[in-house]
Amino acid sequence: MKYWALALLLFCSVAGAVDNPDAPDYLGAFHQRMQVYQQRIDRARTTADMSLALVAKAKALDHELNTAYRMLMARLSPAQRTALRASQRQWLKCRDNEFSFINKTFTRQSHGTSSVLTVGHARNALVYARAQELWDYLEAR
Repeated sequence: MKYWALALLLFCSVAGAVDNPDAPDYLGAFHQRMQVYQQRIDRARTTADMSLALVAKAKALDHELNTAYRMLMARLSPAQRTALRASQRQWLKCRDNEFSFINKTFTRQSHGTSSVLTVGHARNALVYARAQELWDYLEAR
């Protein structure tokens, strides 16, 4: 049964992609824009440089999240907008709680000077995943 569900999912994904080859590749463009920030992080040689690169990526991710949300909201029906707004508000609460946990768990006392990097990566991963979801929803519209 699992294999049939997986096959159906793969078929639907491929079929959806073939429906409109001229449709914008929002998700691909998002990943491409984020590569620039990841390369900056990867090239950094000091904790301070990595921290600055992580902050730059966090700002870019916030912008991506807001842009994808606004673009998606513009394409939804009133009922869908209400549902997305409620979902986003819940996600923001969850994000804030998760950020609090991350900040309290990966401290300088427990993880040394690299804690700032661990915190930055964890926080960015959380926002990246949500931005990716929103871009994916937009692409499916």
